[in-house]
Amino acid sequence: MEAIIRRGDISLVLVTAWRREQLPHTIATGVDGMVTLPNIQSTPIDILRQHRELGRIAREHHVDVVYGISPLCPPVRGVHSIITVHDLYYEVLPELYTRRHRLWWKIFYRRGPARRPHRGGLGNHRQRSVEVSPIGAR
Repeated sequence: MEAIIRRGDISLVLVTAWRREQLPHTIATGVDGMVTLPNIQSTPIDILRQHRELGRIAREHHVDVVYGISPLCPPVRGVHSIITVHDLYYEVLPELYTRRHRLWWKIFYRRGPARRPHRGGLGNHRQRSVEVSPIGAR
């Protein structure tokens, strides 16, 4: 995010559960707008809230692209979106998570990328390989 801010040619509106003073200085002073929503610990309830709130926020701030730092970030109708998929621990180390968390991952993660027209994936991070393909292509 700091690299995007340094570009200087993109207007950013940050939606976060953090207060401005909790953010790194570069981010706190570099975004053009900030919307702070209460933190919700329940993943399903938080995702439902994001579905409702992100659309409203995108309309109010005339957003062109939503960048979600989580694969659980819901798509916003009429707005392009990019999501970051990271920490696939639910998939590679399922024994570390409760059944409930694994179920949420299976339900909500699959919905995020499936609603994007393109997807990118980082392969073996040591090889730094990247793949971008239309959804449905294998």
